[in-house]
Amino acid sequence: MKDLISSLNQEQKEVVLHVEGPALVIAGPGSGKTRALTHKIAYLIQSGHAVPNEILAVTFTNKAAAEVKERVATLLSDDGNLLEGFENPQTIKAGVPQWVGTFHSVCARILRIEATPENNLDFTKNFVIYDTDDSQKLIKDVLKELNIAARDLDPKGVLASISKAKSELIDPNDFAEKARGNFYFERVAKIYPKYQKRLRENNALDFDDILYEVVKLFQNNPKILEKYQNRFRFILIDEYN
Repeated sequence: MKDLISSLNQEQKEVVLHVEGPALVIAGPGSGKTRALTHKIAYLIQSGHAVPNEILAVTFTNKAAAEVKERVATLLSDDGNLLEGFENPQTIKAGVPQWVGTFHSVCARILRIEATPENNLDFTKNFVIYDTDDSQKLIKDVLKELNIAARDLDPKGVLASISKAKSELIDPNDFAEKARGNFYFERVAKIYPKYQKRLRENNALDFDDILYEVVKLFQNNPKILEKYQNRFRFILIDEYN
């Protein structure tokens, strides 16, 4: 069994060897957080604490996610070189976790699995994801529908208000209630439901929907929440705001 511990400093060793209960690591840039994370994943698998699909690793960027997979594949190889074809499903047998990604990519994957008719979601598993430009264009279309000139109501600002509402799990109905008495937000409240309707007509989610819909899915479907709680024995987050 390859020694995954001796090359680490004392603080990194403590992180890697901690396997019972939660742990929060506070460290600055360049201090080896990702190194500790990748060694911990490899250690959990090598020591038998978990099999690859029982580990969920969340990173901040797609580039970081790819780097984590590559480093773990290298650590788990016999000769210290990158496991050939580490991105293929067969590599699961070699010990490389496949649930490694950003918050958005992980949540999108869950939605593509769970967006079935019996789960009562208003989109299908082949949904498309709208980027910021797509979303702003849709806002402009809704403004035209409501005969509101873009110069009178900035589409970027409207989208930012809707995004903030979704991050706080505020749906269009609740938003309208909270907007009463505020001229600007009352106007946004007219746009929010129409924007959502247009998204769903196109079987689309925006970036905020991806997180919002997973939270709502777990809140409204305890069995689905329990499914993922039981699936992942270890949840490791590289960094978050």
